[in-house]
Amino acid sequence: MAKKSKHSIEEKVEDWCKHQLSATRYYTKTEEINHEIGNA
Repeated sequence: MAKKSKHSIEEKVEDWCKHQLSATRYYTKTEEINHEIGNA
């Protein structure tokens, strides 16, 4: 019988992506890239 995972597929994909991008600076959809643009 297969083990039931505690994490959803969405959480697994998100963790995998974060691991893949860990060496690169990336911005989430809610992060401000540039302070001046955020104030505009």
